[in-house]
Amino acid sequence: MSTKKEPGYCVECSAVATSEALFKVSGVIMLRKYCNKCLPDAEYDAR
Repeated sequence: MSTKKEPGYCVECSAVATSEALFKVSGVIMLRKYCNKCLPDAEYDAR
């Protein structure tokens, strides 16, 4: 088993994620990954 983590992908555009954003929703912390381009407009959207 490899210990290397695969890169995450942006939830908006599927580019390689460079940042993680935490959103508190109904007492639960949601983690979403974003690229630099999408991060400034990041909002939690329960799709």
